[in-house]
Amino acid sequence: MKNRNPEFGSSLFKLSPVAAACAIMLYGAHGAAHAQQTESTPEMTTVTVSGIRTGIEAAISIKKNSSSIVEAISAEDIGKLPDTSVAESVSRLPGVTTQRNKTNGKATDVSVRGLSPSFNGSLLNGREQASTSDARSPEFDLFPSELTGSVLIYKTPDASLMGQGLASTIDLRTLRPLDFG
Repeated sequence: MKNRNPEFGSSLFKLSPVAAACAIMLYGAHGAAHAQQTESTPEMTTVTVSGIRTGIEAAISIKKNSSSIVEAISAEDIGKLPDTSVAESVSRLPGVTTQRNKTNGKATDVSVRGLSPSFNGSLLNGREQASTSDARSPEFDLFPSELTGSVLIYKTPDASLMGQGLASTIDLRTLRPLDFG
């Protein structure tokens, strides 16, 4: 199809979609090359990388050295656990989910392998933990993650543990101030 363009007088002008796309691409490449030549980037002198490598390595060594199947979260320094409560941090582990409270929306109960939170045993520094509710499980949103050094979830029974549950045994370990220099 030939179009008559009034700007070019009486000449006929034909533009195909492929030619238009090539023209736009060439114009864009020229503009990008020109922009790279005009901008200057300042040199970086120091790069600081921070992460949670030591926490991950500690959790892996806990899993490796345990005689039973465990999941672990380890926090080397205060505030390394990324969430506001222990329940939210534990929900990141495989096979562990949290149930939220319907009134305030906070993650309160911990469910392991799809079983009810009432089937979990809970320990605080290796000692059996009491619950304030009518169920067996405590509300894990009451424990701040800043005071928690590690959380161990035993998925298999262990003879050295007291107060075991059918689904799991959750052992909260608080920070020990004498462990830090």
